[in-house]
Amino acid sequence: MRLTQTGHSRELHAVGQLWYDKAMPRPAAPDSLDKRLLVSELDARSEQSTLSSSSTVTHAVHELFVGRKSEVTTLQTALAHALASRGQLVLVSGEPGIGKTRLAQEFADSARQQGAAVLWGRCWEGDGAPAFWPWVQIIRTLVQQCDADSLAKDMGRGAAHIAHVVPEVCEQLPHVSTTTGMDSEHARFRFFDSLTSWLKRAAKQQPLLLILDDLHWADVSSLLLLQFLARELADARLFVLGTYRDTEVSSGHPLAETLGTLARMSQRLALGGLTEAEVADFVVGTGLYSGEALVTTLCKETEGNPFCLTEVIHLLAREEKPTVTPFPIPHGVQETIRRRLARLSPACGQLLTTAAVIGREFTLDVLAHSTNVHTESARLQMLTLIQEALTARLLVDAVDKGHTYRFVHALVRETLYEDLPLPQRIACHRQVGEAIEQLYAVDLGPYRAELGMGKN
Repeated sequence: MRLTQTGHSRELHAVGQLWYDKAMPRPAAPDSLDKRLLVSELDARSEQSTLSSSSTVTHAVHELFVGRKSEVTTLQTALAHALASRGQLVLVSGEPGIGKTRLAQEFADSARQQGAAVLWGRCWEGDGAPAFWPWVQIIRTLVQQCDADSLAKDMGRGAAHIAHVVPEVCEQLPHVSTTTGMDSEHARFRFFDSLTSWLKRAAKQQPLLLILDDLHWADVSSLLLLQFLARELADARLFVLGTYRDTEVSSGHPLAETLGTLARMSQRLALGGLTEAEVADFVVGTGLYSGEALVTTLCKETEGNPFCLTEVIHLLAREEKPTVTPFPIPHGVQETIRRRLARLSPACGQLLTTAAVIGREFTLDVLAHSTNVHTESARLQMLTLIQEALTARLLVDAVDKGHTYRFVHALVRETLYEDLPLPQRIACHRQVGEAIEQLYAVDLGPYRAELGMGKN
């Protein structure tokens, strides 16, 4: 089909895509059809539902744990080694909401049942936390669990060095005087050695599982202590489990260097989204109808991310009479996505906004023409911004299609799109439509959806 047969394609693109805005009517389309089926099934099921209220679903969601069989097996095998005095370090990574902490919680419950004491250290995102903050939490908890005699025996001469970082030690051991500062390398080494020795001695009485959550927020001192302890685990009944967001660990991040150092001393578990079968199990567990269309739509919208899935389930459970319109993006999910987007450079964020108007998937050529990128230098700059988004795990390279990229989640694209003010959205649609016409004027057939055209 030639350009002269399309009518005003760029205007059709601008107007035809406005249905995406929640305030405007939405015609049936492939993407919305699944959502219509989703809501229709929920409506049909609601009369037979045994749920008394959305609170029942909320409780069920928080109790559910599905999938992760391979990861659980790996952790259980590592725990068996740790219980046999072959200490272990396992690092669990993944994007926000993928279930790292949930996996750690489930594993912690299992470790307790096998006789281990579980100690959590959660890193602090904001400013103001003292050095060694996750370790301070672990030390405090263990100190409270020990009687004075065993604490004095296990800490030995190192008590003074530990008490300098965690003064609560002196409450249990009043005779201990803290050391003077930790400004020197020697003082830090003495603290590292004293703490490691104490943990190993304590683990002889009862195996210890230390969980360091959100290591991407850890201070440098805490990461150095982790490296020190990792080298001393071989003969200890110690299991150290760390979690971190790989989406936030760039080449210059403090954790990146630590991960390199720990490569030979640790196991890595990278969590991905739940499979469609696992999503089905999740929905069944909540008591909501789990028809094929429902599960397929949830997978498409959430990419199997447990946090996103949970938020959508909560939203659906609150609907007394679900309508035929697609469900909106849950507020909690939007805020999480916006926080990730806020870490991008302004130029990268602006480029992704244009890409969101093009669609879930876009080619480099259409994006370049839509943003008036025509020179080689400007194109290289655009590729640098694309790389920034790839590193942040907001885009993925569609390797099966040349020079094509895809938003990692449909929800990322939808959040960008919905945050774009309507006047700018219309103007951007017009730019995209013009770009497609310029590039594919000979045959616009494959680009009907982007142009908001019908089948005829």
